[in-house]
Amino acid sequence: MKFPLKAVLAFATLAIMAPSLAGILAAQDQPNKIIPTYTVINYAGTDVVAYQALAAEGKGIPTWNGSFTYNGIKYPFTMIGTDPAKGSATTTVPFVIIPLAIRFSDGTLLDPTKPIQTACGGKSTALALTENSPMFQDVIWKSGTTDVGTTQYIDAFQRATFWKTVKSKSPNYHLLLGQPTVTKTVTVEVPANYGVTMTGSCGKWGDVDINWYSSEVSKVLSQMKIGANEFPYILTYDTFEYQGNPQQCCVLGFHGIGPNGGPYGTGAYTEQEIFGPPQHNFSDIVTISHEIGEAVDDPFLNNAVPNWMSPFAPQYGCNNGLEVGDPVAGLPVGPYTVKGVKHEYYVQDLAFETWFAKAKTSTSVNGWYSMFGTFKTPAPGC
Repeated sequence: MKFPLKAVLAFATLAIMAPSLAGILAAQDQPNKIIPTYTVINYAGTDVVAYQALAAEGKGIPTWNGSFTYNGIKYPFTMIGTDPAKGSATTTVPFVIIPLAIRFSDGTLLDPTKPIQTACGGKSTALALTENSPMFQDVIWKSGTTDVGTTQYIDAFQRATFWKTVKSKSPNYHLLLGQPTVTKTVTVEVPANYGVTMTGSCGKWGDVDINWYSSEVSKVLSQMKIGANEFPYILTYDTFEYQGNPQQCCVLGFHGIGPNGGPYGTGAYTEQEIFGPPQHNFSDIVTISHEIGEAVDDPFLNNAVPNWMSPFAPQYGCNNGLEVGDPVAGLPVGPYTVKGVKHEYYVQDLAFETWFAKAKTSTSVNGWYSMFGTFKTPAPGC
């Protein structure tokens, strides 16, 4: 598979190159050009085959295999859950949130368990807002005028993806995230040459070297001893990653295969409006909806599809990964509200499997090619 900007990075021993002091000092101001993106990172030594064997025994996150054919070539894929064509099964994935607080050399602490910055709202925490969000709580989901269920967002998306089958054969098909188990907060100190803070739309935000950060993620996942049947998500607050130097910002989150061979994800909850219009394009729960959507539909990063490009996300270039968030990155939908919660939530539109398959007629909801109709035609080639 090729991922031009969304490169698969394997870390056996991380060789971390420190940016120059001059570069760090220059980066105290806002980067000249922010290009938000997401990536994928696998950790060396993982054994996907062994993990899938565990899943087959009921000891790992369950997955199913499907395929589509394009121009006479068969493209197999693996997704989390069960095959909707086999009936109305419900899969519930145990979900673990690991809050990661990051302290910078200037003393700034960005902690998802502490109240968000005063200028940004200052009452709830990034953790509480995430736990109470439509990622884990039920809301009514409509694609156009079609009601695809009162449920969690990723479940609604999976149902909508395979809508023709769900509607006719599997009306009670579901893929749910279990109510999160929250671990103790892990606090890490960023060396001065691996991270800086900057001023955003309503407070400070952090910018850390992605090699340093991914090393910390690997350590945390290993130390927490996550069960093979659990999906871990490392949650940060107002902190993004740069590749090369702080001017090359920003990676907002990534997913991949963790040290135990199973899928994981990480990303920032943010309210900083620093990425340009539209509003909320990468804030709120947009990143977690992006990363979990992708981890569900490409848990082992081996779902190759015909080459595609997206006019909405040119930063990904010519791509061939079944990464459902990338083609519509930066296209938020909302607001959605959860009963008993005052906050207004925004999720990201996600591309259907039929878009990647370049299906002439989409069997997804409304005959569309993405959850909220951004795509009305299949993926263009490149």
